[in-house]
Amino acid sequence: MHKKILAIMMALALIFVAVSCNGDGPNIDDFTETNEESVLVMKEQTLSRCVGMADEKGVYKIADGVIEIGEGCFSGDTRIKKVILSDSVKTISSGAFAGCKNLEEVVLTENVETIGSFAFYYCESLEKINIEDTKITNLYGNAFVCNYSLEEIVLPETLENIGHTVFAGCSLLTYVNFPKALQIIGTEAFASCTSLENVDISECTSLETIGSYAFNACRIKSIVLPEGLKTIEAAAFADCKKLTSVTISSTVQSISSYAFLNTPWIEELTEEPYVIVGDGVLLKCNEKPEDGTIDLSGKGIKSIAGSAFENASYDESAGYNSKYGYKYASSLTSIEIPEGVTEINAGAFYYCSSLKEIKLPSTLETIGADAFHVNESGSTHVSIVNCTNLKMIGVNAFYGCGGMKAEDVKFNSDIGYVGTDAFFQTNFLNSFWDSHTSSESEASYLVVDNVLLGVNIPKGVTAVVIPEGVRVIAGSAVSGWNVANYYDTEEKATAAGLNSYSMSRWYASNRVTVIGLASTVEEICDQAFFRLQQVQTLAIPPSVKNIYQNAFSYWEKLTTIYFSEGLEYIGQNAFNYCTVLKTFKLPTTLKNVESGVFGACMAIREFSFPIGVESIGSDVFVVNTVAGDVVYSENLTIVNIPHFAKPVIYDIIGMNSSITVNYMEPIEQEQ
Repeated sequence: MHKKILAIMMALALIFVAVSCNGDGPNIDDFTETNEESVLVMKEQTLSRCVGMADEKGVYKIADGVIEIGEGCFSGDTRIKKVILSDSVKTISSGAFAGCKNLEEVVLTENVETIGSFAFYYCESLEKINIEDTKITNLYGNAFVCNYSLEEIVLPETLENIGHTVFAGCSLLTYVNFPKALQIIGTEAFASCTSLENVDISECTSLETIGSYAFNACRIKSIVLPEGLKTIEAAAFADCKKLTSVTISSTVQSISSYAFLNTPWIEELTEEPYVIVGDGVLLKCNEKPEDGTIDLSGKGIKSIAGSAFENASYDESAGYNSKYGYKYASSLTSIEIPEGVTEINAGAFYYCSSLKEIKLPSTLETIGADAFHVNESGSTHVSIVNCTNLKMIGVNAFYGCGGMKAEDVKFNSDIGYVGTDAFFQTNFLNSFWDSHTSSESEASYLVVDNVLLGVNIPKGVTAVVIPEGVRVIAGSAVSGWNVANYYDTEEKATAAGLNSYSMSRWYASNRVTVIGLASTVEEICDQAFFRLQQVQTLAIPPSVKNIYQNAFSYWEKLTTIYFSEGLEYIGQNAFNYCTVLKTFKLPTTLKNVESGVFGACMAIREFSFPIGVESIGSDVFVVNTVAGDVVYSENLTIVNIPHFAKPVIYDIIGMNSSITVNYMEPIEQEQ
């Protein structure tokens, strides 16, 4: 969240006008009024820009007849202290009051239906805003982020969704009500609300998901989760260091990693040998292995929570302490997951490096990221041959399970996702690389049951053509060289004594100029073709349904993509840092576009979303780097986007005044 603050405020500074004027609201005729001290723009009952119009007390009243307060309308106005909306106002658009650092009070009416993303972003003096009588159903991302003076917020009974980081960083916030209609509490929605103690969601029986880091670092002392809740995402209540009481409802089906990390409640759950909560979720284990194993059968377990058996002592310096993890991990040498378990969540057995044998059930559907990530050179044996219902294998899922051999890997026809390095440092994958060299005349493909898991790219190969029949391209299957330890010449790479795996990745980045996708490919998983720096054109066949995170990132010479009808989903950062990409048209079948997909694509000047797209993530054209920098697609000047995205436009494109946004209306179907 804080990574974006500096860049956004700098962007605001480019469009802010330092002004002063009187506070009488305008009439609703279209007009523009500017002088050295003020600016006022009205168009089609939308107050488009209004800066410096507050009276000597800092008060401004919106005129009757104004329906919408436009995007960035008051942004950066340091004069305004209080704004009073007329009954006619229905919409407060994205960034409407962003950066109004002296704004103390906003008076709304019951007719307000929409508060857009970033609407009151960084209004650090805001103390009062009455939204309880409004008709809003969604609070969009970053709407009140870093409102440091806000102590109380009463949400309307109509509210269904609290978006990501809506109240994050509101450090004085002590009271929030949670309406019964609430369905989703988004990622980081209340993160770092360090004064928030009382959270009562017990009556929110429509609530299904609590997002990652939703209440991270709050002062919550107790929480009763409502019936109907299904999912608690990663670190949702992590670092709530006053949290001593949690009641988990019977409907909870999935709890991800570190959900209650560094809370007294989870640390003090030491008496029960198996802490099973909700609808059969094994949250924590305190049972000491007998002869190196524990018995999970007959306990009604359906899901193993993230980090449930994580080695408690593998890295205490990183904050993973013995009170949170499994203290007997070093004694656990074998485990059998019983029939009936459908999910093993992220990091469930992370760094259980003493494990020698793992038996998985046929009912298993999901294996989360790092679920059995034991270590770099383990001898753990595990087989997925029996897992006939398996649909998803996460990133690094079996990382270091050295005893896993080729005969232990089999996929059913329902497998849809195999994450990056899911089988890294297994005998299965190592044997493939050991059997090939850089001096071969053609590429070799590791394909198991229509899943492509790896490609050996020798020195002279410049084209990689995915074989017909391949349905899923696993994460990092054709990945190029990573960022660290980059060798800029072949001589340096060879002199470093790299193995066939590493040399193949180097050749992928520096020699491959052609990628051909089979007509049977449906799923392209994360980092599947990461950093192929020499390829200039890419054709996506009509069979492809999903492209996942970073699949084609860092294609630095890619100029043209030929998308086919049929594509439905593009994952986070899928094409970021394709810096010379200019020519492409997204298919009309596309439904979901995640965040950062075209971040830092510097050559894109005009971008059109298909009219049928249903969901668009944040910062589509922005990259937030690990170092905290923000990188924009700096030449982008025009974005054509469906009208439904209007309330979240600043969330999608950033607060960039140089971009012209054209909103497209849905196409009416002929009767």
